[in-house]
Amino acid sequence: MKMKNIIAVLASGALLFAGCTKEYEVTTLDVIQLSKTFISVPEDGTPVTVELTASVDWSFDKLFEHEIEGQYEDHEVAKEMKETPEWLTVSNVSGGAGTTKLTFTAEASEVGREAKLVISAGGKKQNLTVRQGEIQASVATCAEVIAAVDGQSFTVTGTCTSIVNTTYGNWYLNDGTGEIYIYGTVNDSGQNAWDTFNIEVGDEVTVSGSKVTYGSTVEFVDAKFISVKKSLLQVPENGVTDFLVNKYGYRINSEGTVIDGENAANEIVAEFIVKGNGILFEIPSDMQSWAQVTDIKVVAPEEEDSEDPDITEVTIKVASTDGTVARSGVITFKSADGKDESSVEISVTQIPDEISMAEAMDKIDPTDAKKETYVKTSATIAATCRNGFLLYSDSEYLLVYADGFEYDSYKDMVGHTATVAGLVCQNNDGPQIKDVDILAIDKAVGTYTEPAECETLNAAKINELAAQTGKDVLEIKYFTATGRLIDPYHNLVVDGTDTALAFYGNDSKVFDLDRYCEKGEPVTVKGYYISRQEGRINFIVTDMEPELPAEEEK
Repeated sequence: MKMKNIIAVLASGALLFAGCTKEYEVTTLDVIQLSKTFISVPEDGTPVTVELTASVDWSFDKLFEHEIEGQYEDHEVAKEMKETPEWLTVSNVSGGAGTTKLTFTAEASEVGREAKLVISAGGKKQNLTVRQGEIQASVATCAEVIAAVDGQSFTVTGTCTSIVNTTYGNWYLNDGTGEIYIYGTVNDSGQNAWDTFNIEVGDEVTVSGSKVTYGSTVEFVDAKFISVKKSLLQVPENGVTDFLVNKYGYRINSEGTVIDGENAANEIVAEFIVKGNGILFEIPSDMQSWAQVTDIKVVAPEEEDSEDPDITEVTIKVASTDGTVARSGVITFKSADGKDESSVEISVTQIPDEISMAEAMDKIDPTDAKKETYVKTSATIAATCRNGFLLYSDSEYLLVYADGFEYDSYKDMVGHTATVAGLVCQNNDGPQIKDVDILAIDKAVGTYTEPAECETLNAAKINELAAQTGKDVLEIKYFTATGRLIDPYHNLVVDGTDTALAFYGNDSKVFDLDRYCEKGEPVTVKGYYISRQEGRINFIVTDMEPELPAEEEK
């Protein structure tokens, strides 16, 4: 949802993700005991030791995200999960039954910070809080919070873009520089009192809390509520801010299907809750030739005694197109009360006709890495990974970067036909479709056979490919290579070259790279190399030999 007010302007296209569902119960466990569950580390970083007594094997949960220096995934620094935040180390992260001395060490810091660690033992979890110095929340933007180390405390003001849970107060806050997840909201007494906060989607809210990174999500856990400034313009709970339409102007869903029961061709209806003095709108000049507001009306609740608010319906007429090109734009709606003003952005994207994958790839300019063209195309899924999948047609391959879609929706769909709509471009020399709006997969059983010709990447061939980095668009090919996996990046290193082969979007449940690294033996991989950067060639793995034996149950 793309909502904003005068102070907190949200970037268009902010994504809403399902909330984290972790639940840590603070208890005294019979299987594990700590001499302290709250540890205070001095500002100078002097080590602090506590005793852990366990009757079973134990280990710290990997809850903290660390950047992997020198390794990147789709423009971003690659990351891995560890047991402690970057500023804190512990002498042992796992152990067995008996008594173990745990020594906690931190870098010297004048800034107060805190981390909540979790130890798992015998199917149960023990919480442990480590604080260094005095916690004083500093005023910051979401971007500054995201860039900071875990444990630092901040006060942040932003717009509530989505409410996930009203029992504990879980919601998303976005201030235009970034978005953080508020995992629990409390009052001055530390109580979850959601009804007293009066927070709604679109409101400007100020909270304070300590940064925690859970997976890839930056959070405040049990953020302290400070204030709320009510929005004068909101979108209803099930309202829409991002509209997709076909070339006739019919509203369609993310699979490209016309939504039953929607309005006639050329019309879409946006809904608002208006709390200011009326509603105004602004259509960009380059959008006025094909999108117009034709009607605004207020609809009262059907039941006379309903406490639901009136809904303002705005009809937007979208002109038909010949389907050769896509077009999109953002209409800004505003409401004010003489003192404050709030606004909501409504985006409209008109999807073009489908073209062949070859035609889509022809729109990539080898001389212009920044050129992006919106296309719709269909082809066979040849391989999948956590970041997306490969499309195959007429001996050519194209990577679909499907970050906005669930991995489970396509991971087992090799051989099926996928229809996608998004921006075709080159990324790290590789042909790619990104910013995908439509992903439809034909559920009928399909087939895909890996090429009979499998290119061998020896040192000479790897060096040849690496020498062309930044000079042309890479042709994605099926290959095999033999080398060793090395820490800390789990790259495959082939003797005779300094250019590594980097696993792209690997599913650790299928190929456990940690175990391959531990064995340290030569391995042979098969897959598709998809892009290249300085010092490495990225690939999607489809097979590894030798197979690892099943892990023994502990």
